[in-house]
Amino acid sequence: FFKQKTAYEIMPSLGAGDVYKRQKAEYALGEHVKVKLRLTYIGAENITTLLNSPPMFDFDVYDAQGRHIYKWTNKRGFICLAINLTWSPGKYIEETLSWEQTIHDYEGEQAPPGVYYITGRTYIIELQTPPIYIRLEDS
Repeated sequence: FFKQKTAYEIMPSLGAGDVYKRQKAEYALGEHVKVKLRLTYIGAENITTLLNSPPMFDFDVYDAQGRHIYKWTNKRGFICLAINLTWSPGKYIEETLSWEQTIHDYEGEQAPPGVYYITGRTYIIELQTPPIYIRLEDS
């Protein structure tokens, strides 16, 4: 049922604004970074797809050297479900997730000041967003 991956697009944003418009590029240490992800069906016909299990979205954080420091789903458990999703042209699903500026997922250590980039993804059809760069600064 996913013959054309190009029938979808996934776009990220930071903050509470429109998708793919950076609302904020700098964050104080300890401030939660809100990551909004939207998956839009851009095909021309109605289709139904199967999502085998939540989550629908996830994101990763990398430091300026490209080292992976955080994955949103690593600290969470999910109930396994099979969900049928019916898509009409222009339909979208979006979710806002949060990074608490911790590194190494389970240890909860505060990320140090510096530049980071975030990439989002959807497991519905395995698409990934372009990176969004942010800076963490001492207050």
